[in-house]
Amino acid sequence: FETGPGVEAQSDWSYYRVTIAGVVTVVHAFSMVLCHSRKLFVSFYRNERLATLLRAHQEAFAYLGCLCRRILYDNQTAITLGRVAGKPRWHETFLDFAHAYGFEPRVGRPGHKERRGKVERPFLYLEEDFVRGRMFASWDDLNRQAREWLDGVANVRVHGTTRRRVDEAFAEEKPFLIALPAVPFPAERNETRKVQKDGYVPIDGSLYPVPAALVGQIVRV
Repeated sequence: FETGPGVEAQSDWSYYRVTIAGVVTVVHAFSMVLCHSRKLFVSFYRNERLATLLRAHQEAFAYLGCLCRRILYDNQTAITLGRVAGKPRWHETFLDFAHAYGFEPRVGRPGHKERRGKVERPFLYLEEDFVRGRMFASWDDLNRQAREWLDGVANVRVHGTTRRRVDEAFAEEKPFLIALPAVPFPAERNETRKVQKDGYVPIDGSLYPVPAALVGQIVRV
C-alpha cells in the first residue's frame, strides 16, 4: 500500500560486518525512509542504545531537512518497554523526543515485518550495492562514503516500485513535511562512572584519564 506525501516514514536497524582500518567490525546501520517519495537516510553506529537512536534520528532529520507526521518502528527496547493490554508502553525519553519534534511514533505488531516493508527491503539493497566488497579507513570514512552513496546513487535512482526518480518525488513531497524545531532535543548520552584507583574512567571498553583528585568519586560523563 502507498501513503500520501508527508504522512509516514519507517525506521529500523540492521547490522553488518565490514572492514574498518583492516579490522572486521560489526556496525549497526540506522535507516529511515520517507514512504511516499522513498527518500532514504542511512548512517552507521557502534550500537543501538537509546542515546544513539536519538542521535541517529537527529542526523536523519538534518539530512532530510524535515520529517513526516508519523514514523513506524519495530518493537525495539529503546522505543517501547513491552505492551500493556495490547498497547505499547513507550520509553518515556523517546516519547518526549517524539513530542519535541512533533511526530507520532507507532510500532507494528510483533513479527509483522510486512508492515515495515519500505524500510526492510532497502537493507538488502544497501548490502548489495554499498556494503559488499568495500573497505573503510575509519568510522568517519564509512559514513562519508555512505553519504556519497545516498546522494549519488540511492536517492537519484528510479525506484523499482514507484517508477519515479527518488529526488524528484521528494521535491514534490517536501512541502507536506514537518519543519524542524528551532531548538533540538537534548539527546546527549549522560551516564555516571566511578573513577578507578589509577585515575581512569572506563567507557565502552576504553579508559579515559581524569584529574587525580577525583579518584574514588562518582562522576558524570
